[in-house]
Amino acid sequence: MTDSQLVALWYNQKAALEHNRLNDYHLEFSISLRVIDQCCSASVELARQGHSVTLVYISRSELELAKSFAIESGPQTVFTTSTYDLILCQGPMHHLLAESERTQVLCACASMLRANGIVVVAFVMQCAHLRGIAQRDPDRLAVEFDIFYREYLSSGRYTRNLSVASYHTNADGILRTQDSVELALARVVPCEGFLGRGLAGKLGDLPPDVYERCDVVC
Repeated sequence: MTDSQLVALWYNQKAALEHNRLNDYHLEFSISLRVIDQCCSASVELARQGHSVTLVYISRSELELAKSFAIESGPQTVFTTSTYDLILCQGPMHHLLAESERTQVLCACASMLRANGIVVVAFVMQCAHLRGIAQRDPDRLAVEFDIFYREYLSSGRYTRNLSVASYHTNADGILRTQDSVELALARVVPCEGFLGRGLAGKLGDLPPDVYERCDVVC
């Protein structure tokens, strides 16, 4: 099972890094908006466009940081409801080690979703890690296959980082998790190939008009 306190500690210590990540690697932000836009058939920029947003996070530090930026942006209305048109589940799945935990999260999302609502769920894929290792340290895949990678490929549990464990999946794993709840799968958008390890970081330095022409998302 997942040690949620360890995960919370990890993100409490990295609140500023996580907040700045979408500024430094803007493509990840663009992908989120593009997927939302194509699912909902509307231009959605959430709170900035006037949508009511409820933010839930495991890290108290990141919630306080988000609150401070919301206040700087102008008057805010605190909005809480029991059902939603759109739920973004973009963090939990890659830290939940047990399939039952991932299913529980999706069931909770489904229970809070209004009719014809959308849940956007993010996963971290095994191919992203394997690609990175193949580029930086390919011998490790062979040397550590029996002591680590055999189990990693089978379970998806990435336990090398003692500070916080994570879960990496593949296409079959996503479908298996989705099949366990009453949610219809609309689409799968792969993007680890250019998001991993900041490979798309320099795109954020482009002028806005050029950035829009370099649209490689969908």
